[in-house]
Amino acid sequence: MSRNDLSRRARYALYGAIIAISTLAAIGVKVATEEKPLTRAERFQLLKASAESGDPSAQYDVGRRYQHGVGVPKNDAEALMWYRRSAEKDFPKALNAVGTFHELGLSMPADIDEALKYYRRAADAGSPAGMGNLGRMYQAGLGVERNPTEAVKWFRAAAELGDAGAQYLLANQYRLGEGVDRDPLMAAKLFVLAAKQSLPEAEHVLEIAHQECERKGIVD
Repeated sequence: MSRNDLSRRARYALYGAIIAISTLAAIGVKVATEEKPLTRAERFQLLKASAESGDPSAQYDVGRRYQHGVGVPKNDAEALMWYRRSAEKDFPKALNAVGTFHELGLSMPADIDEALKYYRRAADAGSPAGMGNLGRMYQAGLGVERNPTEAVKWFRAAAELGDAGAQYLLANQYRLGEGVDRDPLMAAKLFVLAAKQSLPEAEHVLEIAHQECERKGIVD
C-alpha cells in the first residue's frame, strides 16, 4: 500500500470523526472532552421540566425536593402541589405522600379520613410505605376500627417487599402477640432485617427481642 493510500485513509478517518462529532453535537450529545457536570440548579430545572410535561415520577421527585429543601428552599405547600399532581396519575409514592400530609396536617388541617383514603389507594397501587401506613392505621384504630389482624396483613405485605418500617412494625406484632401468635424468634429475625437497613428503632428493640429469646432458651 502506497504512502498516498495511507494518507488518504487517514484523511477519511479524520473526516469521519469530525462528521460523527458534529452529528452528536447537533442532537444534543456532549463530547466527553467538553462535558461539564450539571450544577444542582441545572439538574433541578431539567427535573422540573419533566414534571411540568406531566411525568408523574418527576412530579413526585420535585415534590420531595420541596418537602426536604434539596436544591430549593423548603416549601411544604409547593411540595403538596406536586405530590397531588403526581397522585392524580395514581403514582404510588405520591399517593402515600399526600396521605402523610393529610395525617400530619402539613400545609392543611389534619384529616385522618383523607389520610386513610390515600394510604389505601397507595397500598392498592403497590406502595410498600402505603401498605405499612395502612397497617399502622388499623393497628392504632385511626379512621377505622382497631384491627391488629388486618394490621399484620398489611405489615407483612410491605415487609415482604423489603420495607424496613413495616419489618419493624411486624416484628413488634410478633413480639407482643398482637394479630399473630407471640413469636420472639420471628420478631428478632424481623428486627434484624430492619436494622440492616439502618432503622434506629429496630437496632434498639433488637436487643430486647434477643433477651426474650435467651430467657426462653431459644437459639437461632
